[in-house]
Formats: sequence, C-alpha cells, structure tokens
Amino acid sequence: MREELSRAQMHKAIDSTLSGLNSDPWLFHRISVRAAEGETKVKKKLSVGFILAIALLAIAAAAFALTRGFGLLDFWQSSWSNSEIPADVEKYIERDMAMDETEHFTVRFRESTYDGKTCHIVYEVVPRSRDLLLFGGFLDETWYGLTHLNPDREKIMEDGRTVLDRWNEGGYTSGWIVDEDVGSDEEDIDEYSSVQGVLDEETGIYTGQISILFDHLKEERTLRFCVRMVPLKNMQDEESMDYDHAEEGVMERTFHAVVSGEEVILVNTSPVLFPAIGVQVDQVRLMVLPQEIQYQIDYSVTDSALYHSLFDEHHDDDRTMTIHPFFQFVTDDPEGGKPEILPRGITDIFTGYDIDEEKGLYRQTGSLGRSCFADTYTLGAYRAIYVNSSEPMETVSFQVNAENP
Repeated sequence: MREELSRAQMHKAIDSTLSGLNSDPWLFHRISVRAAEGETKVKKKLSVGFILAIALLAIAAAAFALTRGFGLLDFWQSSWSNSEIPADVEKYIERDMAMDETEHFTVRFRESTYDGKTCHIVYEVVPRSRDLLLFGGFLDETWYGLTHLNPDREKIMEDGRTVLDRWNEGGYTSGWIVDEDVGSDEEDIDEYSSVQGVLDEETGIYTGQISILFDHLKEERTLRFCVRMVPLKNMQDEESMDYDHAEEGVMERTFHAVVSGEEVILVNTSPVLFPAIGVQVDQVRLMVLPQEIQYQIDYSVTDSALYHSLFDEHHDDDRTMTIHPFFQFVTDDPEGGKPEILPRGITDIFTGYDIDEEKGLYRQTGSLGRSCFADTYTLGAYRAIYVNSSEPMETVSFQVNAENP
C-alpha cells in the first residue's frame, strides 16, 4: 500500500530544505518506519508477441542505462547534504540484478550495494508508451523539482509548472504514481527507508533510489523490493488511486555484506553536557562500516524550563510544538570561527524520535563520511534544520573509545 503520510512528510521536508525554513528536525528526512512483511509474487502468463515487445524494450532500456541512466553515484552526488562518497565505492556496487515486466511497464533493478546494515537500490520504470506519465510526488509539486536530480530553487520558481500543469499540456492518456515497498526475511524488525526519484522527460523513464537502514548488522539478509505503479482515476484528484489496476515489478534477493575487516564500534558513555540548551548527551555510538560511519546519539533533558524556552514553538491555534535540537558533527575550531559540518555518509537518512518523552529521553541517528574516523569529536547543537548557513547554539568536544567485543 502507499505510504501517503510518509511521502507527504518527505516532500514537505524537501520543500523546507530548498527554502531554508526553520522547521522541526523530526520532520526533516522523515523516513518510512514499518515492520517488514513478506509477500508472495504472482506470476503472469505472457503471449509470444508480448514477450517480443518486452525483449525490444529491454534492449532499449539497456542502451539507456549505458548512455543516460542514473545510478547510485548520481543520486549520492546530487544530495543536498555534503555526502562523502568513498573512493573505492565501485567495488561494492552490484549491477543489473533483475528485471520484471507488467502490462504497461518494464521495471529494472539496476544497481545495489549492501554493507550488512544498509541496502541501497536503484531501479528504473520504462513505460511501453510515451502517453503514460510517471511521477513520484503529488499533483501540485513542481515539475522541475521532480525531473532534476539536483533541482535549483531559483529554476524551480522560474519554471513554475506543477505535475498537473505538465499533464494538461503534455497530451498524456494516463497518469501513474510510482510507489515502493520493501520486505525482509526477518520478523518483527523495523526498517527505516528514504526514497528519491527523478523522471527523464525526454524518454519518460522514471528512476528511483531506495535506501533501507536496519537496526542491527547482519552479513546476509533476504529482501523483497516491490515497485508499484498506481494509475489515477482522475488526474485532477491525487487521492483517486486505482489500486485494483496497479502494476508491480518485484525483485527478491539475498544480499551478502561486503566485509572489510575494519569494522569497529566507537562509544562514549560519559555524559556530555550542553548547559546552554539544557541537554545532556548520555551516549554516542559510532559503527564504522566499509563505506561510512553510522552514529546514534542518546540525549536527555536536564533543564526543562530552559529547553522548552528555546525549542517550543507557539502557534496561532494555541498549539505548542517542541521542535527538538538537531545535532551535527562539526570541526573543532580553536580560534573561535564558525565550525564546519563534517561530511555525511552515503546513507543520508536522519532519524529523530522519542525514547521516553515523559522522561525527556531522545535519540538521533545519521551517518558520517568514512574519513571522519577519529578518537575525538565535536558536536554542535542547532535549532534550525538548514544548518549550513547558521551558527550552532553550542558545541562540545568529547572522546570515544573502541567498544570491547
């Protein structure tokens, strides 16, 4: 089924990022959190003529992949964050894993990488007719933003068209929303996923990138990816989704982690005080993986009055929302200049959530570039999401040590 709320939150977060708004980090990079569920793939019989058409489309799709197709590197390099791409990342990427066909589309799972904790997948949906409009957002979203990997805000404003505008001027016969679903071979496990997508307007091919972050390391994991194309009954109403005629491309695959032999867990369990914002970081854990470092920051509120005076937002309807601090790993500038944010890893999934809101216990997770391996780190606490142009409210340095096995 479609994750309407998660996708809506994600696109709102993108809008906030592009406009530089001061918003709640809990809504920024809002991820889809769901228990993985297995499904059974339904095979369909195909006619000889249909198989021939599929073969021709597969050749065309392969040619596109060699000449124009977007890959993992393109998505990582186009990120709004300053992601660090490992120099040896090519040896971790597997290509051309699977292809599935539906009545109106060919779905190709083109690239993947798996390190035991995170899986990244790039897929593309090739329509059999240019009369079919594929898109991954809502009808009122900017057409320019959905057709460029790294959309420029000024060009978005200059173009001005929405998906509905493009539909009205494009002569399409049907519109299809692209959605994704991921299942795991494990029961009762939460997964965190983020999705990007881009439509190549010249070819009509939609390319998506999915990142799935699991809560524990596992060298072998079976995953089932389902790309679902759902037609709209009425192109003036994005809620008129016709699930009865949805089409699915599926890949089920057992992934094996690339293990470098260098994985360690760095941990700081001594309290790190942020007195200026009324917070104490209780623990920082960093898992050093072959391609990046993934971190977990557990913190608690020590001065409730100060904390809420800084992070509460009061709205016109008498509703108060606490936006929470946003921690970033930064450089330690001894001369007192503005600290620079350390590069993020390729898994650009930020999560922030309550462990126990009544007790004021919270957790933030994210990633750092592999080159950020160190024994001393500096955390900056920010109020705004768009931190690249803002000063941290407070910075504190601390040491980490390798966790005993």
